[in-house]
Amino acid sequence: MVEGKYSGSLVIKKLKKDGNKGNNKDYIKEDVIMIINDETLKEAITKIKAIKKELKDKTKRYDLNVNNCNCGEDECHICRIFGIGVSDSKLSGPTRLYVRDSYLKNSDEMIGKKGEFSELEFDYTESKTENSLDRYTSKANPRTIERVPAGAIFGFELIYNIYDEKDIENLKYIKQALKLLEDDYIGGNGSRGYGKISFDIENIQYKSIESYIDESKIKKFDNLDSIVDLASISINEGKE
Repeated sequence: MVEGKYSGSLVIKKLKKDGNKGNNKDYIKEDVIMIINDETLKEAITKIKAIKKELKDKTKRYDLNVNNCNCGEDECHICRIFGIGVSDSKLSGPTRLYVRDSYLKNSDEMIGKKGEFSELEFDYTESKTENSLDRYTSKANPRTIERVPAGAIFGFELIYNIYDEKDIENLKYIKQALKLLEDDYIGGNGSRGYGKISFDIENIQYKSIESYIDESKIKKFDNLDSIVDLASISINEGKE
């Protein structure tokens, strides 16, 4: 499953936006940078203890967390596209983006051990044994992780609702989110090569209210770059 919220968090990271208050902030606090740059472990430990003492204040503790944006402001494209919590401000209205569950498309090849899956260990997954060494004791820490093999194909569907022209302008952020996700990863252990994905967009459809009565009015597009054309059609139809 491709999480819509996950793509949203990458857009937030790109904007360096702190979700607690909806303002732009640096993700790394000056205190943390100061600790990293310390030459002696003793000085670093002293500063860490001082910060922990300050963190007894729950407000400060929460302020240091990096969360998804929940500002709910009408001009915030993050909240408009990916939604906010039910207890938060409703200025941005309903969630625009729906992300459907993704299901395996080439399961027959995988369970039949065909092609690149000829040596697949399980029906649909494989296990990979890794090892890490303690830097100080050199003690081995072997582990086995079950993962989805390379070559697995999942079908997915995104539904984006357009309520006003601001939603049309925000279409470009859907494209941006997908591109960011291709250069990042989903799931865990991304720094070790897991979770790399790519999107193959088969078609994009624009459905106006009228097209639900007359299907011939459904507009079809081939790729993400055609989103610009989609926006143009939406604006023109909205003015009629």
